[in-house]
Amino acid sequence: MVCLLAPVLLAGSAYLVDHANATELVQLTFTGRDENWSTWAPGGNTLLLSSGEYICGGDRWFCGDQNIWELSLAGEEPIGLQMRLADAYHPRMSPDGQWVAGMVHNGNDFDIFLWPSDDLSNGQLFQSLPGANERFPNWSNDSQFIAFDTDKIPHDIDGTTGVQIYFAPVGAPADPSAAVQLTSLGFNNKHPTWNHDSTEIAYVGDAQSRRSISAVTVPDGEYRQITPHSSQNRHPDWSPDGKFIAFVTDRWDGIGDVAIVRADGNGLPIRITEGMPGHDDFPEWSHDSQRLAFCGTAIVPPVQPNKEIYLAVDLPLDEVSVPTEKTTFGSFRARFGLK
Repeated sequence: MVCLLAPVLLAGSAYLVDHANATELVQLTFTGRDENWSTWAPGGNTLLLSSGEYICGGDRWFCGDQNIWELSLAGEEPIGLQMRLADAYHPRMSPDGQWVAGMVHNGNDFDIFLWPSDDLSNGQLFQSLPGANERFPNWSNDSQFIAFDTDKIPHDIDGTTGVQIYFAPVGAPADPSAAVQLTSLGFNNKHPTWNHDSTEIAYVGDAQSRRSISAVTVPDGEYRQITPHSSQNRHPDWSPDGKFIAFVTDRWDGIGDVAIVRADGNGLPIRITEGMPGHDDFPEWSHDSQRLAFCGTAIVPPVQPNKEIYLAVDLPLDEVSVPTEKTTFGSFRARFGLK
């Protein structure tokens, strides 16, 4: 028998987790679905998130269709903003609040679409490279460019598909010629995130059989390493003020915690989600660089342990040293005719 879990949300509720460094972890959703990627709307009072139903059949549990939902931080029940035409994943609100970028599965692979933030039923194709997946879009802080990863490049060594970081200007035609390849070192580079002045992109890449966080300058392509190879690291998100990078790492429990590190890579990361059950993922900074939304295993699961959205507040940012000043690289906007 296949059954669909009814969503359950405790209106106005929040579950606080004591933490050694005084960070409060607040469970925002109690739906019983699989809540995962989230993005902040301007003003900091609303999150957009992708959410799917948990479907049970025998002893199997899996995530069903994904849609983009809206969550008020006042504790109201999420309100669906988009009617499902195809699965929609990984919403990303532009910093100017005008657009939402996301991933849509076309039946064969993932493409990137854009929706006006005030009309999520009116989507338009942004990038679709032939025979490839385009995933994990992320905006530059001036809202003029989107970085993403794609597996269009074959790996030369063993014939497996390589993944590289590309970026393209918003408003460009949805064709391969509009996308500029940024990374070439390694063959599994994913999850791009821009710094505050759009001169660097951090991403996760495979190195020595481990996933580490690196950064690459735009458009020069100069690399630097941020996290060591001694642990598995993924899903970086650069704070809007440019000082910190949040990411997920297994360095403490072998599973996955949200951590914060200096953006220049100096010093040790600070663990944010100590004491959380299971694997935490997909951290997302608020626009004021003071809070983190992330998904984690439900502390109060309705039926089956699932992923819910949490908010980390009172972050120990004073324990993470401020990065040193770095060189500001020349603007790349001129090559696209942008001011």
